[in-house]
Amino acid sequence: MSSRTGSEPRRELAQASLRYVESVFIADTPHYFMISLQNLAMSYGARDLFEKVSLQLNEGVRYGITGANGSGKSTLLRLIAGREHASEGKIDIQKGVRIAFLEQNLPVGESETAIEIVVGGDEILTQALRERENADADPVHAGEIEEIIRSREGYRADAEAARLLSGLGLPDEVHTIPARSLSGGQMMRVLIARALFAKGEVLLFDEPTNHLDMPGIQWLENFLLHEFDGMLLLITHDRGFLSALSEQILDVDYKTITLFNMGYKRFVGARTLAAEQKEREADAAKKKIAELTEFIDRFKAKASKARQAQSRVKQVEKIEIPEIIASSRRKPSFFFNYERESGRDVLNVHNAAMEFGALKLFSAAEMQLRKQDKVAIVGPNGHGKTTLLKIIAGELTPTVGTVHFGHEVRLGYYAQVHEDLRKLADPMHEHLHNLHPQKAIKEVRTALGHMLFEGDEQKKSLKALSGGEMARYVFADLMLRKPNFLVLDEPTNHLDIEGIEALEEALQKYQGTVLMVSHDRAFIRRVCTRVFELKNGTLSELLSGVDALDSLEDTADEKTASKRKSGVDGMNTTNAKESNLSYDERKRLKSEAGKTQTQIKRLEESIAAHEKTLKDLDALFANGEDLAKLTPEEIRAKSENRAETQKALDAALELWEKTHAASV
Repeated sequence: MSSRTGSEPRRELAQASLRYVESVFIADTPHYFMISLQNLAMSYGARDLFEKVSLQLNEGVRYGITGANGSGKSTLLRLIAGREHASEGKIDIQKGVRIAFLEQNLPVGESETAIEIVVGGDEILTQALRERENADADPVHAGEIEEIIRSREGYRADAEAARLLSGLGLPDEVHTIPARSLSGGQMMRVLIARALFAKGEVLLFDEPTNHLDMPGIQWLENFLLHEFDGMLLLITHDRGFLSALSEQILDVDYKTITLFNMGYKRFVGARTLAAEQKEREADAAKKKIAELTEFIDRFKAKASKARQAQSRVKQVEKIEIPEIIASSRRKPSFFFNYERESGRDVLNVHNAAMEFGALKLFSAAEMQLRKQDKVAIVGPNGHGKTTLLKIIAGELTPTVGTVHFGHEVRLGYYAQVHEDLRKLADPMHEHLHNLHPQKAIKEVRTALGHMLFEGDEQKKSLKALSGGEMARYVFADLMLRKPNFLVLDEPTNHLDIEGIEALEEALQKYQGTVLMVSHDRAFIRRVCTRVFELKNGTLSELLSGVDALDSLEDTADEKTASKRKSGVDGMNTTNAKESNLSYDERKRLKSEAGKTQTQIKRLEESIAAHEKTLKDLDALFANGEDLAKLTPEEIRAKSENRAETQKALDAALELWEKTHAASV
């Protein structure tokens, strides 16, 4: 079995993303582990990301990795890929398992093409193709090389690479030109295709949708669901993509990594339940200690009660209060207010066309927006969506056509990239105050505080900001401008899920007009009422609105979530109706409610017991030494026990959701 520890020498970063490693386990055991984390810890200086993590990751399971920006999600992938090494503990990986890792910065040869980069993802095939060119190879070895090429479908490798690139939205005409001439977004699609072509048993994906348009995201989603049958470890802020793909969740929070044996939608509720249960346990322990302490204080001076008081002291010493570690999740507070109302007519784009030399992006574009419209523009990358927003924002002039604004329209523009700001060394608070000299410094600092910049963080240099920090800084500027017309280009790209949800809520409440470009289907559905598509040079409104977006989400889960929400919203109405019932009827309802709460409590206890059993079994499977002491029959029995416990947990969680929904 291969192990990576904190003390192991650092390998070169250029080492292949597709690697062979060692293993120990029984080949015919169902859902056997591929990766085992044992007492894993990671820190950077005094900053601890996570510690004491022991988990097993199983063959063929698709894991979604959640957590706040900076919590350690990407670090976990880099540890598994061997790009970094743990501060403590080790990672064991099964023998023969190949890991494909989405490289962010792959060195590219001077004349290397996109097709060649993709095919290079399969190192075994690439090496065989290279050795085939050796004319001096003996016939036996040459035959072995041909067999490797045949078995790995090397004779159709270029065609398969082209299929992957086209599916991800890279035009055919750039497949065979030097890749160095590609844009950053195009190059990321090449690297995604390379990771897919690698055919690893384990695929590590960190934010693969950031540079994809909506058709590209849907294609990748379908590929991972229907053509990839290995283990997936996925980080993404696209909740629709995460919901469609995740079977289990690895949540990086509270300085640990917790495995939730459920998809993303159920995890959102279960995460809240787990946190509340831990708080209840801590409160119960504190209450018990307070009661015992009160008894000790009252009777310790009385000889007749001295022995009982001493007994209580021993009880207090034995009580363990669960440690409540603060969550790393923080939600920014978006406030989009405006000082003046706009007129009824906000925007009129008439007969607009845009050309860059011989490149014709679009023509005869028409768009009319009225006050409080919330509109999304969708379509493939490269067809002019960002260009159209820049024209509306006044940063570009259309080749033909006009853009007119209505009475008192005040526009606020959020650009997709902020390269000019990244060149500045100014501290955030000073630069923002210079942009708004009429504002009091307190108001500027408050806006930064709403975007999670506190204290000395506000003095951080603009050029030192991460992508997520820069996005929040620009939103602070936008809030201070108080526009009544928001034009947003990919506003969710660098936000974590908590940030996206907060932005979503603010835009839903916003009384002004919104025009956005976004590839986030869930975000569009929750915010927008109208949808335009810009494709093949034509801008057209989709008459069915957000319903025109192809939904790949689980409708059953949506209905369950909707039912829970409507139950909460209707609670006050229910209470009002109960006041008109007879005494006997109210008594009966109260009795039923009490029984329901008792059932919920018992279900929560059962859930906790099942989760503890799973945790113990996972710890056993993650410990190579303890596992080696068991016979194959014992391991198989433990594996069957785990599967049965998982089924029982799933059933208890489902019943808890139904009972809880009915109770409210």
